[in-house]
Amino acid sequence: MKKFAIVITLILFTLLSGCYLSNQILASKMIAKYSENQNYVTLSGEIIECNEYNVTIKCEEIKEYLSYEDDICEYYIFSDKPLDLVVGDMVDFVTVPFHFYNGHELPIVELKLDDNVFLLNFEDGKENLTEWVKENFK
Repeated sequence: MKKFAIVITLILFTLLSGCYLSNQILASKMIAKYSENQNYVTLSGEIIECNEYNVTIKCEEIKEYLSYEDDICEYYIFSDKPLDLVVGDMVDFVTVPFHFYNGHELPIVELKLDDNVFLLNFEDGKENLTEWVKENFK
C-alpha cells in the first residue's frame, strides 16, 4: 500500500510539473510573438456581435493571414475598460493573426472607429496583452 501511494504521488507530481512547464513554454512563445511590432497587422471590418471585451468582426482580409479562418472571426479586446461598440460599427483594428491554442481568440490591441475615433491605442493595448499573458500563464 505504501508503494502504491508513492507511485501515485510521483505520477501526480510529474503531471502537475508538466502542466506548469508547458504553460511556461507557451507564455514565453506568446511574449516573444507579441513583443515584436512587426507581427501586428491592421485590418478593417464590421462588428457582427459584441459584449464587454469579446467581439465578432466580419473581415475579409483575415484570410490573407490565416487561410483556414472564415471572414467572420472572434477577437478579444485588450482594453482596461469596456468599450462602447455597436453591432454594425465599421472599425480598423490591430491584431496578431496567430492562434496559440484551440479556442484562442485573436487579440485586438488597437481599435479605431470608421470616423477616426480611437477607442484603444496600440501601446496601451499591447501592454495590456503582455500583462494578461504574464498573469494567466504563470
